[in-house]
Amino acid sequence: MNYESVLKLKPDVVIVTNYIPSEYIAKMEELKIPVVGISFSKREDKEKDKLNPTLEDEAKAYTEGYYEGVEILGKVANREKEAAELIKFVKDQQAFLKSKMDSLKIDKKVRIYMANPDLTTYGSGKYTGVLFARAGGENVAAKDIKGYKQISAENLIAYNPDMIFVQERYPQVPNELKSNPQLANVAAIKMDKIYMMPEFAKAWGYPTAEAMALGEEWLAIRLYPEHFKGVDFDKKVEEFYQKFYRTSYSK
Repeated sequence: MNYESVLKLKPDVVIVTNYIPSEYIAKMEELKIPVVGISFSKREDKEKDKLNPTLEDEAKAYTEGYYEGVEILGKVANREKEAAELIKFVKDQQAFLKSKMDSLKIDKKVRIYMANPDLTTYGSGKYTGVLFARAGGENVAAKDIKGYKQISAENLIAYNPDMIFVQERYPQVPNELKSNPQLANVAAIKMDKIYMMPEFAKAWGYPTAEAMALGEEWLAIRLYPEHFKGVDFDKKVEEFYQKFYRTSYSK
């Protein structure tokens, strides 16, 4: 970190992640730079500074941590009303999705894989797994991988997922998978079930408002389309973007 550059900016506050090295925070405090650390996951003290934490209940940790993080940011920015509105929107959407999934009888969950560049993927300990689970899917890499890791073609062949999802920021990945002759018989690739996720379905290590409010439902609709007939999902997306980003998603 270039502390001189930070000082030149004369910030009212510096927002840092929970896993930033503690010496960075100590140095900024020494320089009288106001610092607020944010984590969108609630965890035990021994796990609080880890990039890849071990969480007893991932869904609870990321959900409660997300709401707590937004509340803190609302206070810091003097936008507590807006923070409360954002939290309410997300909670309402989460409640709707839960009601839909609770009424869905699933004999066998759809086995899904998150494809990042160069055969990297997310396993357990990340919000991605929560997103998959809430949508009624099973992350095939969760049992073997903690955090973010590169796997081999042999690993993906053994996982043999039903569907593969790719984040919007990695448009090259579908071709990477399809052009690899070793992967030709992987079910999702053979059946052409590789899906690009929209910008709001951010399958990252930590949750975002749009992923929790929209992305989880988007994924559930892809996995179980018959169960969501009559749901005007595009309207929800537009409402969210108009209300919180002051713009249209369709632009």
